[in-house]
Amino acid sequence: MNIQNNFAKTDDVRAFLASVHLPTSRSQGVLSRDEIDWCKMRGIELAYDPVQIGWVPLLCEDDISETSSRPQSRQIRLRPWQAQDAADYAAMLSSERLWQNLPDRYPGPISEDDARQLIELTGEDHHEVLAASIDDTVIGQARMLRVGQDSAEISYWIGEQHWGKGYASSIVAQFCTQCLRLNPEISRLFAVVHESNIASQSILKKCRFAEISRDTVWITFERYRRAS
Repeated sequence: MNIQNNFAKTDDVRAFLASVHLPTSRSQGVLSRDEIDWCKMRGIELAYDPVQIGWVPLLCEDDISETSSRPQSRQIRLRPWQAQDAADYAAMLSSERLWQNLPDRYPGPISEDDARQLIELTGEDHHEVLAASIDDTVIGQARMLRVGQDSAEISYWIGEQHWGKGYASSIVAQFCTQCLRLNPEISRLFAVVHESNIASQSILKKCRFAEISRDTVWITFERYRRAS
């Protein structure tokens, strides 16, 4: 019996997928060989994702395609920082609570001039730094720093006023997928999280990262590119 027969709504199917730790949206990545076999044995329909070159559950949310049926107001966009973002950038980074889980110490309130200088630094070649926005409102940042030939560190932050809305999971999932798709030489992504930041640890695990080491209060997670 096909799994869809057991649920009345697509949302119910996605809830089931989440409960068994399968992707509920395209940006969470494609299925492994074992996951594909598991789905086939249980009648869960699959669809081939030509962007990520792999299989995903048929009824997972399409949060990658520009023609997705999701309302535009709910889509998170990753784009380069712009000079006109300085006021929002300064306001978010002036929050002391934001810095509690970052590796650097809180520098105090940041002016718009400081923000503009920091935005200029986001364009340097050794890393990729993107603003995350919803409906043209900037809500945070995602960053990829190349380390060696085939690895990259990812990090992110969300403005305090945007916490608790589920944005972080979408940003991390979308950013990881984008980094691997646009940088075929990168086979490994890793992230370093403070031990007290339980939310970020959960987000990384949801996005297929696994804990590999601990150094004092910092935990390192990593994720490898899946074989096609």
